[in-house]
Amino acid sequence: VADTTQDQQAPGGDDNVAFVVTIPSCPEDLTNVNTSNSDPGDNFYDAAAVLKNSVCNCTSENPESGSNYSNTMYAVIHPDAIECLAPVSGDTTGMNTTTTGRRGRQLQQQGEEPSRDNYDRIAVLEELGYRVIIYNQPVSDGDAFTKIDNAKDLMSLYAYNLTNHPVSVMVNFGTVFTNPIDEIVVELTSNTTTKKAKFSRRKDGKVNPGIVFIKPDSDEFQKVLDIVKNTPYDETTGWNGTGVVGTNLESLLTFHFEQDAEAYEDSTEAL
Repeated sequence: VADTTQDQQAPGGDDNVAFVVTIPSCPEDLTNVNTSNSDPGDNFYDAAAVLKNSVCNCTSENPESGSNYSNTMYAVIHPDAIECLAPVSGDTTGMNTTTTGRRGRQLQQQGEEPSRDNYDRIAVLEELGYRVIIYNQPVSDGDAFTKIDNAKDLMSLYAYNLTNHPVSVMVNFGTVFTNPIDEIVVELTSNTTTKKAKFSRRKDGKVNPGIVFIKPDSDEFQKVLDIVKNTPYDETTGWNGTGVVGTNLESLLTFHFEQDAEAYEDSTEAL
């Protein structure tokens, strides 16, 4: 499923960087486990606003940043995650629902179970200025069986298909930008570079999926999906016997990037 109208109207250009957050499921969905895209739950509106604000502060929308690059904020959302239960506590700012956080807390204190209406996450995101694209997971559960904990995690890979931008950045709701991203963008788009991505690592050595800079390329998108479908995985020796063990997005990206260390640069200090 895709919102093709928004795809066609999406901005781009050599000075416009895509920032892509993925929303695979609702927080109440029991399949929302073992995922690299943590859901902020009751704090959805605030988390989306903080992420967007941090990006805008570090790009040309903030003249004081000194950045030469503007941004487009994308939210790639699964059809199952469009309408979710509204919170029974906390702020419901921006949520089209009659359930209020204060009333929910009052009912809980009285020993009653408050009603929870659904709210439209697309409306929340569009109000904040995100461009929303509705996609299913790029591979079926059958193709990912025994290899990927949660096939919806692979929705983050759609960042590769935003080829109307010079660079895409995979982010999540825990990502906060504090400095302009110009140096990384210039390096990835230089005519003399062979680099395809820059990323940081977590303490366990795996790629941090919350901030990955990539050069959009549909062929790379397909290449990663082919790993899921065709590359052997063993619980002891990992992906193709390389020792990269783990059946989540970060492990998959780690295996993919380490196959060509010159093109995929570990830039922990830079990020």
